[in-house]
Amino acid sequence: MNAGRSVAENARQNALRTRAALEESKVGASLKRVYAALKPSVSLFATFAGVAGATGRFFLAFLGLFILHQLFLWISVRPSYAFERAKEVIYVVEVVWDSFANINNAQLEVVDVLIPAWNSASNVRSALL
Repeated sequence: MNAGRSVAENARQNALRTRAALEESKVGASLKRVYAALKPSVSLFATFAGVAGATGRFFLAFLGLFILHQLFLWISVRPSYAFERAKEVIYVVEVVWDSFANINNAQLEVVDVLIPAWNSASNVRSALL
């Protein structure tokens, strides 16, 4: 009797294990599909980093303007006068920035011409040797 019961119990245990393994494999496959769908890709990360960087620069620029305004506000008691002085300072910074950008662009144009000229001169020299 015990032997018959043990065989039936073993069959039931095997059926339960098989069912559990089947459900586990289905769950595992589903989890793998969900993970593959949600797994961050390089382009998604790059997009997120770009948006986060732009947002951070915007808030830093806004904070800088606020601090500049507060500095001039504390120097003068009249807020409208402080605002006008802050506008003048921002304008001067803008002109200086644009000037240096134009000078840098001119330097880059010169380098863009000099590097190919240098390379072709070195190729001619090596061909003559």
